[in-house]
Amino acid sequence: MWSLEMYMQCSGRFPEVSPDEVDSAELSIENGVSHVLLALFEEVMMGEVHVFFHPAPHKGLPYFVVEIGAECDGQHALSPFSTREHIKHAIVQDVSALLKELFGIVDVEAVTMQPLND
Repeated sequence: MWSLEMYMQCSGRFPEVSPDEVDSAELSIENGVSHVLLALFEEVMMGEVHVFFHPAPHKGLPYFVVEIGAECDGQHALSPFSTREHIKHAIVQDVSALLKELFGIVDVEAVTMQPLND
C-alpha cells in the first residue's frame, strides 16, 4: 500500500474555478484524481483534497494552492518492472492535465509516494 501526497500551485488568466467555488472544485478534483489513480491501482482511498485561493499576485496572476492525499494499493496498469519514479511521473502527468483544465497553469511543487506499513 502507498501513501500519496501532492502539492501544486495553479494560476491562469481565466480559470474555470472562481474563489467562491473552492468547495465544488475540491469535489471535482477528488473525483478526477480517483479516476487517474484507479487506472494505475486496484484500490484507491482518497484522503483530503484542499484548494486554497491566494489573491496576491503570483507571476502577475491570482493563484490557487492544491493539496491532494490518497492511499493506493494493488498496482495493475503498469509493468511489474515500473519503478516508483515511473508511477509518480504517470500520476503527475495525468493529474496536471486534469488541473490545467480547471486552472490553466500548473506548477507541481512536490509529490511524495511512500509505502505504508500494514
